[in-house]
Amino acid sequence: MEIKKLKMINKKIILLLVAFFSFQACSQTTSSSEKKIERIKIDDNALQELKKFYTSYFSEMEKSDKDVETKLDQLRKKYMTIDLYNKIKHLNLDYDPVINAQDVESDWRKNLSISKSVEDNNKFEISNSFDNSKNYIYITLKKINNTIKIKDIKVNDIPSILNYNETYNNFNVDSLSINYDTIETVINGYYRYNSCDDANPSYYIADDEGQLSFYTQKKHWVSISTSSEKLNNVYEIKYDFITGVSGKNADLNWEDYSSREKIAEIKVINNKQIEFKWYGFYNVKTNQRELLENPFLNNKNPKQEIILNKCNN
Repeated sequence: MEIKKLKMINKKIILLLVAFFSFQACSQTTSSSEKKIERIKIDDNALQELKKFYTSYFSEMEKSDKDVETKLDQLRKKYMTIDLYNKIKHLNLDYDPVINAQDVESDWRKNLSISKSVEDNNKFEISNSFDNSKNYIYITLKKINNTIKIKDIKVNDIPSILNYNETYNNFNVDSLSINYDTIETVINGYYRYNSCDDANPSYYIADDEGQLSFYTQKKHWVSISTSSEKLNNVYEIKYDFITGVSGKNADLNWEDYSSREKIAEIKVINNKQIEFKWYGFYNVKTNQRELLENPFLNNKNPKQEIILNKCNN
C-alpha cells in the first residue's frame, strides 16, 4: 500500500514538473522572426568580438612585464558575463581555461581560427595551431544590453566552466568507505592499460562525461571529449568533440564523425577496473567506421576487449 502511494506521489511530482517546464517554455517563446533577428545580430558581431578578445589576450600573455595578470583580468572582465568572470577568477586549475594552456606560443595570434557551431549560432569553436598540433576551446555567447559577452567555456574534460564544481571534480572516491553491494560502483577517475605511466593513452571518466587521449597508428596524438549512456551494466561511449590533435590527425574531418553512434563500450568490473571494447568512429558521410585501431593497443582489432586499470592521474 505504501509503495502504491509513493508511486502516485512520484507521478504527481513528475506531472507537476512537466507542467511547470512547459509553462516556462511557453512563457519564454518568441516568434521565429524575432529569434532569427537576434541570431543574425549575434552572428554578425560575434566573430569580430571574439577575435578582438583572443588577439588581445594572446598579445598580453606574450609579454613578460608584471602587469600582465592585471591586464588579462581586465580583458576577462570586459568580454565575459559577470558570472563567468567571477567563476574563473576563483578557479584553481593548473592551466588557463580561456586558452586551454598555461602559456602561449608567439605564433598563436597568427594561427587563430574561429568558427561558428552548425547547431547553434551562439556557440563558437576557437582553435590555434602550434608544433603541428591543434588546441581547441568552445565558447558560448550571450547578448546583454546589446553587448556580446562570453557566457561559458567548454574545454578538455570540463563541459562547462561556469558550472564546474571544483570540490566535486577533485573528490577522491578511493578515500571513502563505500559499500559497493548497496550502491552503484563509482568509476570516476583516470584509466590506463597495463602501466599508469603518464605517456600512455588514458581515459578520464567524470560521471557521464569523459576525455580519451591516445595515439593513432602513425604515432600522432589526439584527445577527444566523450559522453556516455548507461544500459544495464554497460556504458555506451559516444564522441562529443575534439579537444586537441597533433600531426596528420589535424587534417582529419572530425566534424564528419557521428556523435550519436557509439565509439566504444565499457563494463564495470569493480571500483578499480573497467572492461573496454573499441568500435571506432562512424563517418556520417561515408557510412563507414574509421580509426578502427584500439586506442590502447594501437592495432586493428577494434572489438578486442581489454581491461583498463584506475590510476592516480
